[in-house]
Amino acid sequence: MPTPQTEAAVDGLVEQAEELCTLHDHITRVIAALDVSEGPFSDQYGRASTTDFAFESVVRMFLYQHARGFNDSELHRRLKGTAYVFIRFELGRAPTQQAINYMWRRRFSLADRRAIKATARDIRAVAADHDIVSDGEPRLDPGEVSDAGVTDEHIMKAIRTARDRGLGAFETDRAANARYPDELFFERQAYLNLADVGTTTPRRRFDRLSDWNNTPHGDTHLRTMKQIAAPTEQMSLTDFADGERPRDWQRIREAILEPFHAGLECLLEEIDANDGLREPVIAAVDITHWEFYPSPYKDDDDVEPEDDVVIVNGKEKVPKDEFPEMVSGDKEGRSYKFATLTIIGQDTPIVLGIEPVREASTCSSSQKFWVLHVPEIR
Repeated sequence: MPTPQTEAAVDGLVEQAEELCTLHDHITRVIAALDVSEGPFSDQYGRASTTDFAFESVVRMFLYQHARGFNDSELHRRLKGTAYVFIRFELGRAPTQQAINYMWRRRFSLADRRAIKATARDIRAVAADHDIVSDGEPRLDPGEVSDAGVTDEHIMKAIRTARDRGLGAFETDRAANARYPDELFFERQAYLNLADVGTTTPRRRFDRLSDWNNTPHGDTHLRTMKQIAAPTEQMSLTDFADGERPRDWQRIREAILEPFHAGLECLLEEIDANDGLREPVIAAVDITHWEFYPSPYKDDDDVEPEDDVVIVNGKEKVPKDEFPEMVSGDKEGRSYKFATLTIIGQDTPIVLGIEPVREASTCSSSQKFWVLHVPEIR
């Protein structure tokens, strides 16, 4: 039977949850914000000779597990998943499934486990009353991530993922027989940026943490990165004035779509490797506007005698020759328009395809034609 002190402490946590439910929009955020003390629990956890995880963080983790009704396997998946729940609970890293089971069975007394389950049950009821219980997890906002909680282990894991999924798309334009591969430079630069450090001691720290046997001298690294940052001469619109080259917007579209589809393919592979999208999943087609303010018509001072005149709302207007043809709308609002196909599930929305929308001049403003090109989706 719980003691009066334990009951009072449990009631205190539930009262906290009542107040936090008015401030947060998800039960996970409520549990993460609880002020947990050792009041309702024994000192069995603290008597262990080694503790990889702080007591308060572990209590929040188990409150979360039992409030959500997860088994150990699902709890581990949620902690290390794309929402990074372990960061909210200040665990430092996601415990393994075996560690979760061991802590629950060996580090908490029977009375402690009963108190946690009772508290979790009451917190869920309170959260349900406020309608903030859902199957998914809320996104991790940048403000929730503490610099102190981001370790070298986190940084190197992110860098290795970037190496496997994206860094290969970048090139240094160095000779094919260069001693060090391009990926090495990009990996080390990624580490320096993520760790927010310079190029002396932290550079040597990367050399120790990475899986490269040999790394270039700091001067070589700096010279290579400067070379990459220096852009080549850019093309101008006059390069396309002969009418034989594709229009500028078409050339840009073709250049962008290839890496876009390559990146999307990598993202889908990563999702497949992590048990796929969590249902329910819906597909959404949206039109996104990018506002464009200049008028398509010349000012009176710029009109030439030989200019062609059009009638707009009963008034004579002279169209600008250089006005972007993909801009549509009127004086009430002009914009570029893009059609996007997005998959929305329990995780971050994924844009599968994007194409420009062009209004047909012979159609009303509500009639548009466009083609949405997306890669094959398995």
